Amino acid sequence: RSRLKLLTTLLIPSTKDARFDASTNALTEQDIDGKSNAPKWYLASDNDTPKMIAKRFHISCSQLVRANQERLPGLQSISRLKPGTRIKVSRFDLHDDKHIPYSHWTFPDDPGEVIEPSYMMARKLNRRYRKGQGSISSRRFPILKYKAPPKSLFAVVPNPTPSKKSSKKPLLEPIRPKPPLSS
Repeated sequence: RSRLKLLTTLLIPSTKDARFDASTNALTEQDIDGKSNAPKWYLASDNDTPKMIAKRFHISCSQLVRANQERLPGLQSISRLKPGTRIKVSRFDLHDDKHIPYSHWTFPDDPGEVIEPSYMMARKLNRRYRKGQGSISSRRFPILKYKAPPKSLFAVVPNPTPSKKSSKKPLLEPIRPKPPLSS
């Protein structure tokens, strides 16, 4: 059992305004029935066509082609799709974002379509400029052009690791074991 302290304010979310509260993202919005408002995607198998996909999902083929043409230019109802092509099959009224969401944690082999966007905030770095000078002169260290050292035909390259001669004489026979300690 949980107890509340005296004069504690409780906030109870209403089902009417739930879609306007924290997030307006279609992926997180849900109806009261529990059904998601997010657009549904279909991963095409080998040689699928938009016409076949439209029949499978009982939607208009022309709507399906029109909704996916921005992402897949040149898409027609008889186009053969490569395996793994993502086709939007619902919520044609929602437009796709034209930017790729930045993700902090990804693996190099993850495709860009499946990564989750990052919700971390970042501040823009504004460099402080010195008065009357540009951004290059406001850096901590000056930027200099690289000059290659002159090459000489007769230059002697010193040996980086001089060999050390050991002062020990080579052993002719193995070292004898020590006798056990007497107790």
